[in-house]
Amino acid sequence: MVRPLIGLTPDLKLDERGADFHVSELRVAYSDAIAASGGIPLILPYGAPGAQGPSGSTFSATLERLDALVLTGGAFDVPPWLYGETPRDGLGFVNPERTEQERQAFLRARALGLPVLAICGGMQLVNVLMGGTLYQHLPFDFPEALDHEQDFDRRKPSHPVEVFPGTRLAQALGRAGGFPVNSSHHQGVKQLGQSLRPAARSPDGLIEAFEGVEPGFLLGVEWHPELLVVTRPEQRGIFAALIAACKGHETD
Repeated sequence: MVRPLIGLTPDLKLDERGADFHVSELRVAYSDAIAASGGIPLILPYGAPGAQGPSGSTFSATLERLDALVLTGGAFDVPPWLYGETPRDGLGFVNPERTEQERQAFLRARALGLPVLAICGGMQLVNVLMGGTLYQHLPFDFPEALDHEQDFDRRKPSHPVEVFPGTRLAQALGRAGGFPVNSSHHQGVKQLGQSLRPAARSPDGLIEAFEGVEPGFLLGVEWHPELLVVTRPEQRGIFAALIAACKGHETD
């Protein structure tokens, strides 16, 4: 069986000297989790699909060859103007170049019918692109929320989530109910986007996972399963479900 090719969106570190010095990077845990689940991880190049020149055409051509897409997390916030708000106190660093790259990648993946897994910041961006909104800073906008930014080893859980029965997420994890997860975000889903349904919540009521209601695989999780696959083996099921959803590998 041919192993599916899974695209991973990297972070973009900007250099004041110009684009030739920008750095594209991604934590190895993402690619390790994909490889261990039977996929071939491919870190995507930068360059907007509509751009002129080799970087743009390379990115577009790469998306055409993928079997699935993973929108990864990172130390940045989704720009609030994308969901009709102005920046408020607590908003962190925004990275418009990365956000635009991921926006284009997600829209193209949807057009191609590719399975999509969105993790942490990737989940937040998908929610916005589907018409939803975010809490810009949970301690200010949702003061009754748990502390969602743990200050210890993120390979270890921080708080539980309740996974809802009958969801794709429950199927991937092997059951519904409570699961301990890690937590490293200060933003979160406020209004859920269109054609999405909650798949898990934390004890404070915050949506911790969602999935698409339309045909096809679209799953977003607010935690980082790629860092939990050793300490919480059930989290491997999330990546296995993505691989299984690739064309020619369906299990439904």
